[in-house]
Amino acid sequence: MTTPLNIADRQVPGRPFTHFWNTCIGAGRAAEGLRATWQEHLRTGADAAGFRHARSTACWTTTCSSTGMLMNRLGGELLAQTGGAVVTRDSSDGRLSALVYHYPPEVSQAPPGSFGSREVAERTPATGVPRLLSIELSGLPPGAAIAISALEQDHGNALRRVEGHGRAAESVTRKQAQALREAACATGHTVRYADGTGRFAFQEAIAPWSVLLFSEI
Repeated sequence: MTTPLNIADRQVPGRPFTHFWNTCIGAGRAAEGLRATWQEHLRTGADAAGFRHARSTACWTTTCSSTGMLMNRLGGELLAQTGGAVVTRDSSDGRLSALVYHYPPEVSQAPPGSFGSREVAERTPATGVPRLLSIELSGLPPGAAIAISALEQDHGNALRRVEGHGRAAESVTRKQAQALREAACATGHTVRYADGTGRFAFQEAIAPWSVLLFSEI
């Protein structure tokens, strides 16, 4: 399976791209939203804080804190969008950024970690097969540097740090909690460059559940 994504020119017209996730809060399980008191508290909180969306567990979602960190680096102009990929441009300096994710088609519902046992959740990362990602960005400055941030099993994975602490989450110290936060934000980082004509090409297989951000720097 291939995810093709081609941008003919860095200067192509774009359209507004709203960072809707910045107006979203985290809530409890979705079933709690059926209670009248919960809805009343939600309205009070929305009036006070100004948020517009609530993200709950036990409903379909592919987001996580590290993914949100990468999403916040996207620009405010949408240039292209395809299955599992989006390209944006920063309206202030014209730089491009592309976010790509591989959500395995073999998983047709919310990840088992939302409602199953720990054992079921741990089998989830093994679901799916790699897919070929093919990206071409053109119209860049010659030799432009492109930073690639990767959220995957080996990068940005706090669960592995928890396993190193014996999974005793209830006894985690402040120092260990800080280490877990740092592990969650420690995405992989590499830099590649456009050629002398301003063309950047990337064609590699990416693992299931991976999220990659390409940022012009």
